[in-house]
Amino acid sequence: MSGALGLIAGVALVATAALALVGALGLLSMRDAFARLHAASLIGAVAPTGAAIAASLAFADALASATIAIFLAIALATTGIGTHAIARALHLRRVLEKETRETSSDARAGGQT
Repeated sequence: MSGALGLIAGVALVATAALALVGALGLLSMRDAFARLHAASLIGAVAPTGAAIAASLAFADALASATIAIFLAIALATTGIGTHAIARALHLRRVLEKETRETSSDARAGGQT
């Protein structure tokens, strides 16, 4: 690894760590579950991307870079799919809880008449 590529790889890792830290702080500061999910998906997308860029620069080998690219594609695809599945489950849970509250309040109101 040459000095310039090593320096760029180091900068990429530091930038990745900084963005992951910002995402983690956002995760802790968000009040709503959907907002926390957004911050978590940021970390899940940025961290592997920055690490893959840094590793590709550090190794500077075609086979290693291809392996890293495959890893990155899988990581980014599963992050989006997982985030969507969690958001959908959360939405369905909120809808079911709302329907349950409405049904139980209707039952109580019907019993009093």
